[in-house]
Amino acid sequence: MDATIEVNRISELVHMLTCLSRYSENVDILGLADSLTFSATNSSLSGYCCLVLERSYFSSYSIRPSGSSVPTGRSPVREARRVQARIKTKILLSRLKMATPPEKKVERIQLVIREYNDEVADGESDDEDGVYESRLFVKLFCQHGVRKTHRLSLDDLDEILAPHLDEDALKHAVIFPAPVMKTLLGRMHVGIQKADGHVTCEFKPASLLVRTVADKGDIFNQLEMDSTELAGYEVTAAPVAFSFHIREFAQLISHIAWESHLLLHSLALAYL
Repeated sequence: MDATIEVNRISELVHMLTCLSRYSENVDILGLADSLTFSATNSSLSGYCCLVLERSYFSSYSIRPSGSSVPTGRSPVREARRVQARIKTKILLSRLKMATPPEKKVERIQLVIREYNDEVADGESDDEDGVYESRLFVKLFCQHGVRKTHRLSLDDLDEILAPHLDEDALKHAVIFPAPVMKTLLGRMHVGIQKADGHVTCEFKPASLLVRTVADKGDIFNQLEMDSTELAGYEVTAAPVAFSFHIREFAQLISHIAWESHLLLHSLALAYL
C-alpha cells in the first residue's frame, strides 16, 4: 500500500486518530482498492469507532495487486488485494505530529505498508538485520529536498473487529443538521468533561429526548427536540431508549466538534 497526504490534510488525520486512541491503544488498518480504513474497538467490545478515507482524500493512493512480484519465469496472477495490520496508535500519532504545525516545513507525508509476503516475493528486506516482518514507513518530505523516513513495526491481523450493520438499520435513523448539533453540543459541554456519567437518547414517536447525567447526578440537563427540527426522523412506533457511558460518547462529540474543519453538515444516528 502506498498513500500520499498533502500537508494541509495532515492535521485532520492526526485529530481523527486521536479520537480512535481514546477507544483503544491499538488501531487496525485496512487498505482496499478504493479506501483506507482506520478502526478501534475498546477492550469490553462496547465501543467501536471507524474512519474511512476514500481514494479522493489522498493526492495518490495505490494497492499493489497480489502476484505483482513473482519469481522470474512465472506468470503473475493478479487478484483483488487488501492490506490489513495493527499498530500502536500513539506510535503512529507521534510520527504524524512531526508534520504539524505547518511551520515545521513538511510538504507532504507518504505512508507505505510493506507486508512480510511482499518482502519474501521481492527477495529483499528493509531491515538491516535481514529479518522479514511487516512494516509501515512514514516518509516526511520537507522543503529543500529533505526527506525523513520512520520505520514502524506492524502486528499481523487475522480479523478486524467491526459490528455487523443490518441492511435495515437505516430504516431507524435520526439525522441532525449542523444547527441542531451545535445546540446539542452546547447543552452537553459541561457534562461530557466529567469522568463518570451517562448520556441517554430516548426516541419517541414525535420527538427525541437527550439527557446527560454526570458527577453522581450533580450535573443534569436534557434537551427535547421535535421531529420537525431534524433533517430526518424515522423511528419505531414505540419509544426506544439507549444509554451510553459519557466518556465513550464524548469521543464521538470531540470528533463532531471539528465539523468546521471537516465540513460536517449533518450527523446520522441509526439503530437496529
